Amino acid sequence: MADGINSAKKRIAAYAASRPHRLSARKGQKKIRISKAPPLEIALLAGEMLYQMRSALDHLTFEIIGSNVDAADNPKWRKRCQFPIHSVIPESMSVPLPKSQFTTELPGISDKAFAVIEAMQPYNAKREAHTFLLFLDNLSNIDKHRHLNLMKPRVRQSQEISVGKDFVNGIWRMLERGSSITTSLMEK
Repeated sequence: MADGINSAKKRIAAYAASRPHRLSARKGQKKIRISKAPPLEIALLAGEMLYQMRSALDHLTFEIIGSNVDAADNPKWRKRCQFPIHSVIPESMSVPLPKSQFTTELPGISDKAFAVIEAMQPYNAKREAHTFLLFLDNLSNIDKHRHLNLMKPRVRQSQEISVGKDFVNGIWRMLERGSSITTSLMEK
């Protein structure tokens, strides 16, 4: 996956270096125009990285369940085994969900391993890890069912502010297509 990240960074840098934006003046106001779309390879690389992250969770789950003797005796466990990511719970249930709610994805899982996986579920939403799992699940479903387009071209406007001889501070903001350009970021 590191190769994918490095490759994506190189393509993003090349796209940014091509200066895909233009400034236009209309009625005395400058606006940003992003005239060149990002290359499709960036979206393809992002989709591949999502697939690999989701696949790693599924492989881990497969190994955990496969190490359980009871699950190995059940020949059907291999077909449905996957890392579950549940964002909502049925109204009739309360957290933590019982192990019986995960029998399809986690057939024969040990109580100890189940407790760890259940605690990570997005419906628990007490730590950032829960949000990341939900984000991964949503994006991987988009990627496998339709075209993944995570790219939103933007331009960064930056300004340096000098205070005295030795202190320089910077401020910046992201500009999207159609954003107005200000002469000083301090005006915002």
